[in-house]
Amino acid sequence: MSFLSSLFNVLKSYRLKVGDRISLFGGYSTIPEWLQGKKSCYGEVINFVPGPYEKNDAVVKLDEEISYGGIKGNIMVLTLRYKKAKWGRTEIVHLHLFEDVPFENKWSTDRDSWNKNHIESHASYKKQMNAF
Repeated sequence: MSFLSSLFNVLKSYRLKVGDRISLFGGYSTIPEWLQGKKSCYGEVINFVPGPYEKNDAVVKLDEEISYGGIKGNIMVLTLRYKKAKWGRTEIVHLHLFEDVPFENKWSTDRDSWNKNHIESHASYKKQMNAF
C-alpha cells in the first residue's frame, strides 16, 4: 500500500458516516439539563438528511431515550453549527430531539419542527474510534 493510499484511508476514517458510534456532550454547560445528570450520551449515526443549511444533517439513534423540555425520544438530529464545519471526528452542533425519525424531504424546510425540537445550540459530538 502506498503512502498516499494509507494517508487517504486514515483521513477517511475520521469522516463521520452511517454506522459510526458517537458520544454527545454539553456545550455552554458541561452537564446540560438534556443529559439528565450524565456527562454524555451515546448513539449510532443512522442517516444523513438534507438540512436547513448547505450541509446534510446527521440522524442519530440514541442508546437510551431522553426527555427534555416536554420532548421525549431517542432520535437526535445534529446540525453543524458553523459554516466551515465538516462532519469529522468531532464538531460543535445544534441538537434536535425526536420520538421518530423526521421525514427527510420535509426536515430541511420545516422551521417549526427545527425550532420546536431544538434542545441545544452548542453541543459537541465525538466519533468513537474503533480499536485496531
